[in-house]
Amino acid sequence: MKAMIELDDLSVDGKGEALRSLVFRQENGGFGCYSTFDVNDGFEEIDPHKYPDIFKLIDPANAEDDNYKIEVTAYESKDIVVMYCWDGDGDLLIWIKGEPFVYENTDCKCTYDWWKIKIQPIADSRDRTGVQ
Repeated sequence: MKAMIELDDLSVDGKGEALRSLVFRQENGGFGCYSTFDVNDGFEEIDPHKYPDIFKLIDPANAEDDNYKIEVTAYESKDIVVMYCWDGDGDLLIWIKGEPFVYENTDCKCTYDWWKIKIQPIADSRDRTGVQ
């Protein structure tokens, strides 16, 4: 199944929520937050360092201490990369590959307060095609 969503006319919150629905299973109370970070078919778990320019936006290293380690989980499909971590509020970041923006919600319990963050278009950091 292929789904297409036109994002251009949506608000930033609308875009974030549309992307969340493409990534996470939303049936049976699923939301892409708390313990319901169940991804839809077509997503594969990856090392978040695969996309370092995206990872640095969500890297929780500043929030860690000796007693509490926050880990970032990442998935990707052919078109989308998602990263999240649970720090009490939940930080959720979604990037459409090749686009110059990521969408981030630093309190993923909420359907509002999504941020649109400009980035440099990047490729998979392991893609060495054409590099000598």
